[in-house]
Amino acid sequence: MSATITKGSNLSVFPPEPWVLEKVVPRYKIMKGWKSPIQHLTDRSRLPAEFTDYVKFIEDSVEARVCLISTGVDRKDSLSSTKNSKAWSILTG
Repeated sequence: MSATITKGSNLSVFPPEPWVLEKVVPRYKIMKGWKSPIQHLTDRSRLPAEFTDYVKFIEDSVEARVCLISTGVDRKDSLSSTKNSKAWSILTG
C-alpha cells in the first residue's frame, strides 16, 4: 500500500501532522489470495505461491526481510529464514 496527498503527490514517509493525514488518500494493491490453509505448515515447499508472493510484496514494500512466519500457535508452527539464506527452516527447541 502507498498513499498520496489529495493533490496527487506521493508520500515517501508517514506524515505525523494531523492536517496532512486528513488529506492522505491510501492506494491499495489487490493481490491473489491462497485457498489452501497454511495452519501448522512446517514445510516451506508446501506454502502456496500466492502466500510467498504476498510475503515478497511485504518485504519489498517495507524494504526489510521477513525473518519469521508463524503458521500456528505452537513454536513448531513457525518458519524462520536464516541470516544468509532466503530459505525457510522449522524452528526447533
